[in-house]
Amino acid sequence: MNRRLLRPAILLSISCIGSAAALAAAVQVRKTLLPRPAEETAIEVAARAASASGSTAPVATKEVPRAETVETVHDFGVLESLRDCEHSFAIRNLGRAPLVLKQSRTTCKCTVGELPPDPIPPGGEGHVRLKLELAEKTGRFSHGAEIATNDPKRKSITLRVTGTIPAFVSAAPAGVYRPVWKRGEKTEAKVSVYSQVWPRFTIAKVESSLEGLQWTVEPERAGALRSLEARSGYCLRLVFPADLPVGDFAGAVQLKIAGPDPAEPPRTLPIAFGGRVPGTISVFGRKFERGRGLCLGAIDSQTGVREHVLLKVRDRHRKLAVRRVEVEPAFLNVRVGPARPEADELGLYRIDVEVPQGAPAANYLGRKKGTIRIETDHPAVPVVNLNVEFAVIGS
Repeated sequence: MNRRLLRPAILLSISCIGSAAALAAAVQVRKTLLPRPAEETAIEVAARAASASGSTAPVATKEVPRAETVETVHDFGVLESLRDCEHSFAIRNLGRAPLVLKQSRTTCKCTVGELPPDPIPPGGEGHVRLKLELAEKTGRFSHGAEIATNDPKRKSITLRVTGTIPAFVSAAPAGVYRPVWKRGEKTEAKVSVYSQVWPRFTIAKVESSLEGLQWTVEPERAGALRSLEARSGYCLRLVFPADLPVGDFAGAVQLKIAGPDPAEPPRTLPIAFGGRVPGTISVFGRKFERGRGLCLGAIDSQTGVREHVLLKVRDRHRKLAVRRVEVEPAFLNVRVGPARPEADELGLYRIDVEVPQGAPAANYLGRKKGTIRIETDHPAVPVVNLNVEFAVIGS
């Protein structure tokens, strides 16, 4: 074959191959210069993966409701009357599926007067109405209801109504109680008698079951009335006598209150008082019980037991001289002395009681008690008696 005829053919083949390479490069360049598509969502990625794997199952795209409340607590403040009251709470649906509301629980005084009859559509709003049934009881109240929803992130909503039921007439404090009243000294107490309804009233009469109790009535300070959310009121000063009876005591002051309307009958307001008046000499301790004495319980004869109580002198005759100590049974060991150095000047003494090791069997837990009789030089209370409850076993 002629070599001149072969050369053009070879050149043509090389030229075609070069043109194909250039075309492929051009196509590759155009692909890299095209804008990239937006990022795929998780659902699109899942769909593409399912398509690539040959799966034909649909991908779930569940849409849910979302409950949003404008308020969950409403305060009525001081109610002007004892009529039943109600309030409507707005609930919005900010989700993508209907919001369903159902009644769950309520407090005893609160009822759900109204619920949306149909599901709240997305972007819509419904109202839940709470109705409160008021009684004669006065003061602060707080009642509520729990509403169930189909919002997976807020399965229940607690709605609450609060306020104050006004008092026609009341006292603050409601009573005068003190755990310990000082004997020999007059004690004064102040009580605010007020009304959250009446602009004015009068205390027509004051009576007491305690002989020697004195009292005065004067208008209450404006600041005190504001703190009580009261429209009118008085300050009742009670002065208790110095000779209150020893021991527990209780009583009451009865007030007759006349409102602004003379046609209305007067109201009665009791103010109770009470507490305990310790005697001139009193005994107390870890195992001492008032009305019973020193309670030691069952004691093993082989070990015995030691215990003590404290004796307090509350008048000015605080230094005591112990003249005689008598015990029953005779095997009790008793020693009386100041609770600590110079404690006699404070009127504080310690009574040590010992059931000794090897004591005979005995039972003083029933009607028969052990007794300790201490004679002193106190001018008003020369004798202190102390019962001891115990039993000795194992002798």
